[in-house]
Amino acid sequence: MRKTITVEESTWKKLTKAKYTIGCDTVGEVIDRMFKIINKIEKEKNSDCVFAKRKNPNDNTKF
Repeated sequence: MRKTITVEESTWKKLTKAKYTIGCDTVGEVIDRMFKIINKIEKEKNSDCVFAKRKNPNDNTKF
């Protein structure tokens, strides 16, 4: 199952800049692990990974 987490803009910039590799784990743990930028993630076939996506600046949802 593919899970997606939404990250704040500041977190997104860190993930993008660092070009981390994603960890396949729970959402809570994955934030502390490494990520891959979205366009590279999309090429991955592993559906058990957790994906990070950028929070919409117009979305004021708290999480």
